[in-house]
Formats: sequence, C-alpha cells, structure tokens
Amino acid sequence: MTKISILFSVLLATFVVSSCGSRAGTSEHPTFAVDPGERYVKLALALDVVTDGGFLFEYRGPEAWKIEASEQSMSLADIEAEARALVSELSSVRDGHPEQERLESLRFQVRGMIGRIKVLLGETKGFNEEAQEIFGVSPPQISNLQAEAALARLNELVPGEGDLAERVAAFKARMRVPDEKLEVVYRAAVEACRDETAKYIDLPAGEGVELVFVDQLPAAGRYDYLGDFQGRVTINRATAGIGNALYIGCHEAYPGHHLRAILREAKYGRHDWPEFDALTLFGPDSLLSEGLGQYAVDLAFPLDARTTYYEQTLFPLAGLEPADAALFAQFNETLKAVEPYATIEVPRAYLDGRMTRDEAIDAQVRYGLQPRERMAGMFGFVDAFRTYVITYSLGERLVETLIGDDASGPETHWSAFKSLNEAMVTPDLLAVKEWE
Repeated sequence: MTKISILFSVLLATFVVSSCGSRAGTSEHPTFAVDPGERYVKLALALDVVTDGGFLFEYRGPEAWKIEASEQSMSLADIEAEARALVSELSSVRDGHPEQERLESLRFQVRGMIGRIKVLLGETKGFNEEAQEIFGVSPPQISNLQAEAALARLNELVPGEGDLAERVAAFKARMRVPDEKLEVVYRAAVEACRDETAKYIDLPAGEGVELVFVDQLPAAGRYDYLGDFQGRVTINRATAGIGNALYIGCHEAYPGHHLRAILREAKYGRHDWPEFDALTLFGPDSLLSEGLGQYAVDLAFPLDARTTYYEQTLFPLAGLEPADAALFAQFNETLKAVEPYATIEVPRAYLDGRMTRDEAIDAQVRYGLQPRERMAGMFGFVDAFRTYVITYSLGERLVETLIGDDASGPETHWSAFKSLNEAMVTPDLLAVKEWE
C-alpha cells in the first residue's frame, strides 16, 4: 500500500479547495472555501469509478460531477489522501459551528470511506476492526444456539421427506404469488404499509411511490428517491413470494427507505446539502438505513397483525389458502432467527481465517438453507464486499437496541423510529454500549 504523508495530504487538500466546483464559499459555510459535502460526493464518485460501481448505491446529483469523476480516473491512493485531508479539516471545526452535527456526520462518513479504501488497497484487518472503521460499529459475538433452536423449530413446521433445505424450498414454492396476481398483491401490500405508517407519522402532502415490475434485479426489490417527495420501488418478479410482498412494501417504501427519504427531504431539503444526493454501500449511514428498512416490517406489522393481514387480505388476493397464513407467518419468523448467525458469524469466521472456504460454505448450507452451489457463489460476494454483510441483520439489531423495548405502546416506538430516520448519523448516535 502506498503511504501518503500528512503534509502531502494537506497540499492535495489545498489543491482541491482551489480547483473544485463552487457550491460553497457562502456565509453558511464560513470555514470552508468549498462545501465539504461537495468534496465528499466528488470523492465518492471517484471511488465508484475506481471500483466499477462498487461504492455508490444511488447518485442523483449534478451529472457534470459524475462525468468529471469518470474523466479524472483518480487512483485509490489519491482518493485516500484527499479523504484524509477532508477528515482533518472537518476535525478542526470547533464546537458551536452552526452546522456542527452535519459536519460531524460527514466526517463519520468520510472515515468509513477511508476504511473501505484501506481494504481495497489490501490493508485488511480483523472482521470487527474493519466493521468498526467502515460502519462505525463492532459486531457482537453471536452464538449458534439461537440458530440451532430455529432450525429445530423449522423441522417441526415443515415436516416431510428430504433434508430441511429441500423442504424449506418446497414450502416457499407453495407460497409463490401467481404471475397474473402479482401486481394486485404487491400494490395492496404497499398500500397497507402506507396506511399503518400514516397512523403514526404525518406524511408530506403529495408524496407517493410508483411500483415498477421487472424480470431481472440483483435483489427482491430496490428503492430510488426521485425528489419532490416521490419515490420508485422496483420489484423483481422472479422473487415474487407472498412474504416478499409485505417485506418489500415495508422495507423499500413505508415505513422503510421511502419514508426516510421524504422525512429527510422535509427536514433538510432547504439546505441543498450535496451529501444527500449520494447513497453509499459502505459507511455508517448505509448500516442505519438498512437497519431501519429491516425494522420497518416488524414495526408496521408485528407477528399477530401480520398473520391477520395475511389471512384476511393478502392470501385471498393471491389465491393462496388462508388456512396456511398462520403457518407461513411463523415459518418466516423462525427463519429470521437463523439469519444473524448465517450472515454475520459465518462470514466473520471465514474472513478472520477460523474457517476454510469449504467449511464456511458447509456452514452456510446448514444455516442459509440454500443449495451448496448457491452458497458457494455467495462467497464471491463475501470476498468482494466483506463486512458489508452486516448491514441487514446487524443494522436491524442496532435499530432495535437504539429504539429499546419500551412497553408504553406503539406510539413510543414509532416516535423513536421517526427520530432515527431524521437524525444525522454521528458516532454518538451509533454508540451502542451494550447489545441486547
């Protein structure tokens, strides 16, 4: 790895300040010649170029910045040097600055960027330390006892011949939404998620999401914010299980990613801060965003309410047997209990060298309940994206811990959830002292 001296970093920063574009230099940012959000976004774009689209999830800022990043073709070492210079400048901001929290959040994100660059340059560390540097948290140790208990329960819920993975696959296939009913079912699910959200959170006037159905997508669904309180949810027809209808409706739309986008637009949109136009795969904000999306499902539809909605509405719409609704809800709840061990502990053991690749694949076949060839392919993703695997299950656990288990009623949970959606992501926000 090329090491750049602090002096050279500062010199590079001086060059950037004098040569970058000009959103800043206003009285709103008296300590910066160029808005630090603009500098951060341009570095994120440059890193996305170097990694062939492996850093940014979504960018909706000026097209000229994207073209500039592509034409410059900065090296990883250059991006790291400029990122370190930006962190240094952000660290020098004194308490009482009118944008103190925003600048602290930016510094946190840039530090995460530097952590990812170090991995790309070959400076890999232990799983925990890498996660701390990139995402701002150190994953707690997860026992396999809960996962083993969940597997035993799944054996009871899905009886029959063959191994458990085969039986689980067959059960999921029974719950597939017929193609001709797909759009009706998914639109109903999104509307139900919106209705539940609107009971507790005032939604901006005129907001909405459009649903787009495609035959190919790397995931079950995707959300893109379009501006002016409008969003788009893209749905993969190939993963059209009845469970995904409610999952996508809540995770991608309400009260998941769409809610976060419109709440942040309502609160911060008047500032025109560039960093809100760049959503990254790596960084503390990514961890919180996915955690909020995961938590959204249980918040809007706790198990009993979910079971009732399946039985009375979604299963009949899909032409599925309502009598299967309770079993399906319990099946999904049990399956979810296996995920933290499968998505955190197995990759941690593999990346830390405590499991060989074959041993890790064997473990994933057991806990991921997928065919071996599919699990073997997954480890190409683990090799490339490493600690990114924590964002969903650990992100949800983080949100659960931050919100707490106050028993005073759903209003308390919804209020805390709204506050987390609107919050600037700072080290203090994610400072979980004791994982539950």
